[in-house]
Amino acid sequence: MFTGSNIATAHTRVDLSRCAIDPAYLTGSVRDPDEAAHSRLEDIQRRIALAEEWVISRGAKGRTAVLDDEDLRVLPKGLTGRSLAGASFRRICGVGMDFSGAVLVGAVFNESDLRDADFSRSDLRGASFQDCRLDHARFDLSDLRSIETAKGRCAVSFFGSKLVQTRFDGAKVDMGSDHTPPSPTFGDSMARSRQERLQGAKEECPDGYRTIHP
Repeated sequence: MFTGSNIATAHTRVDLSRCAIDPAYLTGSVRDPDEAAHSRLEDIQRRIALAEEWVISRGAKGRTAVLDDEDLRVLPKGLTGRSLAGASFRRICGVGMDFSGAVLVGAVFNESDLRDADFSRSDLRGASFQDCRLDHARFDLSDLRSIETAKGRCAVSFFGSKLVQTRFDGAKVDMGSDHTPPSPTFGDSMARSRQERLQGAKEECPDGYRTIHP
């Protein structure tokens, strides 16, 4: 009996096959990857391999990964330790995925569902997480500093994203200056201050690093 219950934010691994539930109540819930998602696994793995070849060869071989709109939960080991700099992950489903230790410099995750994802120890310099769902995601010990590009300095962006109990313990961040923005940035829409969000992170400053306290 689920009368009066809110299961719109339910995650996977919940068996509701024998429950009489109006589909409208499941809007916004996260279900296990469907058959169509599993059927694309081989192609996804091929694109990842080409992207790593592109990184290793410094652009001489392969090409950057474009994995927009994919359900990457089908990857058996997630993307832990993979080198996918500059990859496009727009609107992916990565709920509960392991991205730990990955090189994701300049990667774009805009509008993705990354609840409970693990980005700990990942290189995320210049990455974009705009308008994402990042509840309970972990960025512990990750590198969230800005990078220099042909268009200028690029800061990590969480603008418009939902961050509830998102962790940044020990993450490397920039303090910014009169000429460059701090990294990461959260945008004016965030109710909590940058300092509150990044409690426990290591902010780079002229004398080295300092731990951020609220």
